Amino acid sequence: LRAKPQLAAVAPCVTAGLRHVRSAPRGVAAAAQPSVDATGSTSSSSSVSTAGTLSSTSSSAPSLIKIPRSIHEVDNGKILGFGADLSEDHPGFRDEAYKQRRVMIANIARQHEVGQPIPRIEYTAEEVAVWGTALSKLKALFPSHACKEFNAALPKFNFREDEVPQLQDMSEVLQQSSGWQVRPVAGLMHPRDFLNGLAFRYFHSTQYMRHASQPHYTPEP
Repeated sequence: LRAKPQLAAVAPCVTAGLRHVRSAPRGVAAAAQPSVDATGSTSSSSSVSTAGTLSSTSSSAPSLIKIPRSIHEVDNGKILGFGADLSEDHPGFRDEAYKQRRVMIANIARQHEVGQPIPRIEYTAEEVAVWGTALSKLKALFPSHACKEFNAALPKFNFREDEVPQLQDMSEVLQQSSGWQVRPVAGLMHPRDFLNGLAFRYFHSTQYMRHASQPHYTPEP
């Protein structure tokens, strides 16, 4: 995340806990520009104008933070957003069938238990087409835009445009080559929960697909 200069200027006088980050494509209305929501306290009463939105709630004492002792204590069903309640600027906001499909897939993630195989999703023809369109575009950019480590590891997964990769298959490849694993998640996790997962060598990932109307864009981070 690259902060705007105006947003960075407020950082020295704000103590905050990140709750939500949303990106937006170029050319969107000002109301739909990238935003940051946070809780915390300020050490200055002066107001600062930012390119994004910084919401703060005063707090006289910091709350206690529970540090998980294993991946079992990291809740993959507790999400901040991007479930069925999509914002108006989301491509799938008015598509009820798409939103219910996301809920169904998110519930599969909530029911998954660590150590068990990740359920395979039967993707629709439309979802496969979205994946293929995005992959085709990205593959042309990888050589010039991705780091050498990424490009070196990419062939291990054998991604194909006509087949959406399953998290279980990717997790097995990662575990064999690096000891890391993939765990399904219902939506956008709190940054603290996501980082806690990394501490146990687990990368959390959603399984639902972008909306077909904009295969090259999603507001999810």
